[in-house]
Amino acid sequence: MSGRTLQSEYMYWAKNQRPVRYHLASSEVPHFAMSRWDIDPAANGARLPPLLLQPLVENAVKHGVERKPGPCKVTIASRLIESDQPLLEISVSDDGAGLSEGIGSGVGLANIRAQLALRFGDSASLSLQSGSAGGAVAALRIPFPA
Repeated sequence: MSGRTLQSEYMYWAKNQRPVRYHLASSEVPHFAMSRWDIDPAANGARLPPLLLQPLVENAVKHGVERKPGPCKVTIASRLIESDQPLLEISVSDDGAGLSEGIGSGVGLANIRAQLALRFGDSASLSLQSGSAGGAVAALRIPFPA
């Protein structure tokens, strides 16, 4: 037994962003995709399970950006939501092709939902919806501080 626990497998939100920033800057992402980061600095100290953000960004590129001709934008945002149980909301939105039938039922989102349920129970959620100006928005909410 390695002695690792679920709690020891968490990463700071700021560190969770690094592989995604690299991926978006890599040659794997179409050159016509722009990224925008709107990060609440107060959220950088949150601890998250690894690999929650990357599948959301990969889905935005694969299902939104790559399927729409012309320039597209992927926006990654985080904000704190004050309530009885403060929440950290992390969203990935794109102005790409939008949602189509079957989108949202894949392995990546199922894995994220399973991680959230395992680690946070009913206190966390993942939603996927059409963006107000087209594209899609995936948003996860977890207790803060995590």
